[in-house]
Amino acid sequence: YSSVSSISDHVTANILEDNDWVQAYTRENRRKLGERYNYLTAWAKKNGITYAPGVNAAFFLWVDLGSAYRSHRSWEATESVDVQVMTALLSKKVFLASGKQFGSEQPGWFRIVFTCGLEMLEEGLRRILQALEG
Repeated sequence: YSSVSSISDHVTANILEDNDWVQAYTRENRRKLGERYNYLTAWAKKNGITYAPGVNAAFFLWVDLGSAYRSHRSWEATESVDVQVMTALLSKKVFLASGKQFGSEQPGWFRIVFTCGLEMLEEGLRRILQALEG
């Protein structure tokens, strides 16, 4: 519990007082977020993965990986679909936040964060498909 240094505080205040810079930064950030959101939703549609539309103001997309997992594999009811999908994802070295941790009303929903570089996002999505398809 400490404050930032006075130098950091001063630099941050100067940056945020530059209205032109803040507006340009916000515009560019929105553009990049929009591109990644569109890329991810196109990927989901192409691969038959249901997602929650209309949540493009966030840094992640809610996707129903449980249904996609069940459509590619025989699902064993001995474990929850959340656990089975998470195990499959981790076997491909992918960690996604389970909707169960965020109060999802249905099992099998996960959050895919899309605010990384395109190369990293593409690799993660490739691995997610591998995990789902087995």
